[in-house]
Amino acid sequence: MSFKTIKKESTLEVIVQQIKDQIKKGILKPGEKLPSERKLADLLGVSRASVREAIQALAFSGYLEVIQGKGTYILETAIKYDEIVNFFSEFSNYS
Repeated sequence: MSFKTIKKESTLEVIVQQIKDQIKKGILKPGEKLPSERKLADLLGVSRASVREAIQALAFSGYLEVIQGKGTYILETAIKYDEIVNFFSEFSNYS
């Protein structure tokens, strides 16, 4: 018998994907301020530490900008960055 391992998504991956999806769908728009870490944690039913880690990952990836003492904002480049990533992933499927 041969079984494939089941990939369990981490909380971090799920949070990151939800925020990316909201950006792609236009629910979160460039320049818009994200809710606070506490509010996001409550909305998602996760710890603030997980939300903080997801925000850091998205900031590093060019989706968000964290401004100390002011909040976290969706970057104008977030949508363009995602389009470029999708283009190259589709392009690699043809090669």
